[in-house]
Amino acid sequence: MEQMQTFTTRVHVHITHYRKRLCDPDNLNCKACIDAAVDMGLLQDDSAKWIESITHTQIKSADEKTVMKFTEVVPSNTEPVDS
Repeated sequence: MEQMQTFTTRVHVHITHYRKRLCDPDNLNCKACIDAAVDMGLLQDDSAKWIESITHTQIKSADEKTVMKFTEVVPSNTEPVDS
């Protein structure tokens, strides 16, 4: 198993849903996935202080699974988000 990294900066999260039957885009939900990433220690917290954005893609597949990709956000000269 690949060693997991704890992110110490804000991240963008992209979630790919592999599904036998595609659902309406507004029914894609990531709450449990993000909470699991926090529980596993991948993310510091699920607040805007640590998560810049979340996007979803769904792909029709015989094997159902969910894949999360985390990309560190390069800090800019703007003020951090308070939360």
